[in-house]
Amino acid sequence: MDVPARPELTRRLHARVGPVRCQPGARPNADRSGSRRCAGIRPGVVAAALLGLVTVLTGCVGERATELTGVRSASVDPFSFYTLATSDDLSVTSFTDAQLRGPHYTLGIALVALGQQLDDSVADQLRIDPVQAASGEQLLVAAVDPSVTYAAFDPSPEAAVTAEAVVDGTATALDRLPLRATQYGQPAAKTELILISARPEAQVQLRVTDAGRASTLDLRTGKRLVAAETSSYLQRQSEAQWDGETPVVVNRFGQQVPTSLTVITPLRAVGGPRGASVTTYRPDLGWATAGLGFLSVPAPALVGHDIVSTGLHEEFDDAAVFTFRAPNGEVVPARPRMRDIDLQRSAIGIGGPQPVVVFDVSDDVIAGTVFLDLSRAQLTEETGPGSLQEPSAVRRAISWALPPRVFELQLEFQS
Repeated sequence: MDVPARPELTRRLHARVGPVRCQPGARPNADRSGSRRCAGIRPGVVAAALLGLVTVLTGCVGERATELTGVRSASVDPFSFYTLATSDDLSVTSFTDAQLRGPHYTLGIALVALGQQLDDSVADQLRIDPVQAASGEQLLVAAVDPSVTYAAFDPSPEAAVTAEAVVDGTATALDRLPLRATQYGQPAAKTELILISARPEAQVQLRVTDAGRASTLDLRTGKRLVAAETSSYLQRQSEAQWDGETPVVVNRFGQQVPTSLTVITPLRAVGGPRGASVTTYRPDLGWATAGLGFLSVPAPALVGHDIVSTGLHEEFDDAAVFTFRAPNGEVVPARPRMRDIDLQRSAIGIGGPQPVVVFDVSDDVIAGTVFLDLSRAQLTEETGPGSLQEPSAVRRAISWALPPRVFELQLEFQS
């Protein structure tokens, strides 16, 4: 067995055994090999000293390391894995974009360390047991980035997320991954080290399955692997601020009543991320058709000013009043969804935000305009008993003498 020269071990040897000295009165002699030895020292004593040297050297190199078979993971404090770079036995590669993303998770690898063993000093700093690769294999340690935890949608039992380390086609479940989502800018309380012993030429991958669709990362290169038959999860986001006011005139009780109508953005849309987004998955719709994505836009709040007494309502189908125009001129109507917006109650904050408006668009869209044409909606007024909390279901259709103008929402998407 080759033992590397280490000065500290020489010092320890002298401390335990001491230098080889001649007995009093014995003189150094040269044997036939040309080496010098002390006359009066028996060969058995020299052999015992050499055995002690071998014992000290072999006992100090990885004296607590156990042989790793296959794959295991270990929980460590955030950012403590950077101590891997201090190991003399490991070669470390850092990544800036080694990430997998799904609708319910994002999982990143900060660095990968390769070598033969995770030595005692580094293992102590990580507060895990030292390990070494199996004979003829290589140790790979992948550090999960604790700051990459974003999820577009909250996890649900219907769309479970599972993570696996895959070595030459053999998968091992990683039960503590993905990391739980945290607030923006805050790392997870604990992160994971994935420890793998594999042949140097073995394929070593990280695979995550979300809502039935798998995404794979090559742990040696940090590159995402995309199967030809499936597309990876896509999400682009845009600011989306509805803001506008229009004069209107209502025909009520045989009279024309002038007023105004305002559209504003609610604090948060129900059922989706903040702002507008183009994604290839929605929890309520599943995965989009290949080549398409779901454009989700917060539905605006409609506020009628100076409207009193009996409530006025805008009743409409999204497909009739919302359209999206792409930069190439293509116009797409919204997906059908019936709405009943009470202008009086919305003005005083009753009723809450409406579900988002959804369009089927090309998955490569990066900009466009959403149009809201309320002249295509049906204006109604309550004629039966009701309250601020419960509007009357008894209504009659009325009309605008001066209809609302068309509102526009400009979108620019970024990944």
